[in-house]
Amino acid sequence: MQRASPPRLSKCCTTLRLPLLKRDQLSDQQKPRYDDMQRGISSNFDAFVAVDAGGSLMGPWNPWLPSPGSAARSAR
Repeated sequence: MQRASPPRLSKCCTTLRLPLLKRDQLSDQQKPRYDDMQRGISSNFDAFVAVDAGGSLMGPWNPWLPSPGSAARSAR
């Protein structure tokens, strides 16, 4: 029995929904949250890539950066 080929993703589905933010693009209020998340990622999540070559946080962390107040509440 032959295995079916996996479905191909259209071009629209292969791009990120939110742009990746670099630390120098963040406000003074957002930078402490970025620093906290980067420290946590580097010490707890080494099994997969969570930071791109330019230092942008990827995965579930990137969406938290624009709203540091929400991220702080969820971390409690």
